[in-house]
Amino acid sequence: MAPLTTAVRPFACSSVSGKDSRRDRSDRGHGGNRGQNQSHGEPARANLREDLLDHLSTENRRPLCPAIVLIGDLHVIEPSIALLLSSSFPGGSSDYYRERRSGEQRSLYTRETERQTKSRFERIYMQSTSAAPQALPPQAVIVQMVMGGWVARAISDVSRLNIPDQLKKSGPMTAAELVAGGVDANPEALQRVMRACASVGVFTEAVDGSFGLTELSDVLTADSPLSVKVIAQEIGGLWLKLWTALADAIRTGEPQARQVVGMEWWDYLKANPKEMETFGEAMNSNSLNSMRGVLDNCDFSKVKKVADIGGGFGHLVVALLEKYPNLRGVLLDMPDLIPVAKHSFAVSDPNVSSRLEYMGADMFETVPRADAYVLKHIVHDWDDERCLRLLRNCHANMDGDGRLICVDSVLPPTGDIGGTAAKFLDLLMMLAIRGKERTRKQWEELYDAAGFRIINITPLQDNFGTSIVEGVKQ
Repeated sequence: MAPLTTAVRPFACSSVSGKDSRRDRSDRGHGGNRGQNQSHGEPARANLREDLLDHLSTENRRPLCPAIVLIGDLHVIEPSIALLLSSSFPGGSSDYYRERRSGEQRSLYTRETERQTKSRFERIYMQSTSAAPQALPPQAVIVQMVMGGWVARAISDVSRLNIPDQLKKSGPMTAAELVAGGVDANPEALQRVMRACASVGVFTEAVDGSFGLTELSDVLTADSPLSVKVIAQEIGGLWLKLWTALADAIRTGEPQARQVVGMEWWDYLKANPKEMETFGEAMNSNSLNSMRGVLDNCDFSKVKKVADIGGGFGHLVVALLEKYPNLRGVLLDMPDLIPVAKHSFAVSDPNVSSRLEYMGADMFETVPRADAYVLKHIVHDWDDERCLRLLRNCHANMDGDGRLICVDSVLPPTGDIGGTAAKFLDLLMMLAIRGKERTRKQWEELYDAAGFRIINITPLQDNFGTSIVEGVKQ
């Protein structure tokens, strides 16, 4: 599962202040001559860009709001600024502006008209360089945070209407054109939702009322290699409902799925095959980065047989069999899911399918024999007692010294306020099931109790604090 939403807080952007800074701006044509230079088009535009780059590069930092905010660990840049800065790159307004933070790169892509860009940037620029700059007040930050659920639902529903897919296929369209093309919506209501989504960078919005694709909405399309379409629908749909019972979860310490959907979480999925299929697709889209992490960081060249425990449709085990031609694999999951996996992710390559087994079983009762076990986003679904039973099953059926590889979030230690996404994911586990995310110390205690010793923890640098926790028999 993935977090419902992430915290929003002001991004401290550098300030340009003092006599020298004012003189520098004047030398480039800003300050008292700003109006004159704006009439010259491109030179003024370049000067504005230089000023903002100065803001982003100087070490004197103060909040620049609402142009730039932090959502969890991710910088979100006001679209007009992103476009203005993007013209520094060869691709012009269709290129990316990349902001580096803690060794990682995040990007925001947008397209707008030059007129919109210049007008909006001038407004933000004046706001950020005023004589008495003001940080975003605490109440505004809190309101942004609590509106996160609204944003999640809006993105989820436009994705469910396949609007990003339609825009990718046909180019920019108005709400009326989308409805005329088959979208089941009221044109005026759809336009209002699209405008709201555009305000957070999901779509572009032109003066003629048309909306276009951005890098953010591209990953909401079905054919994107980085698609999060289905998981976005889950986060803003079924999972969002669970959060209505958070107060009861806090009060009782118990999962609230029965209160929200009428039965326990896994029982609900079993009773609703369509929900089970959607859940499986969502888990797959969420775990693509984790799968790449295992393929890139774990060596299976000496492994004879790998068991993918709770592997959903089997994407990971199939990828491993494709990479290692002498490896055999077995996919274990709930009996009800195995037929769905065979249908939804049929393996056509006989060189792979001949080395792949399917096993429908309760992993807490039995697991297949293998010399390597991979549990990708499984351990966080269960409490310590269940996890210990599962890991001991793997230990008892492991051939040779073997390896145990778990892929899940690793929470920062107490006192570290980082790991926003993983901590909210932990709350979702508390709401839906008896699961939780764990710190490194908790992982070490769990492995030790099951008869394993952790030899390596490899962070995958994703948005959820996911790591590969690799252990061997003690």
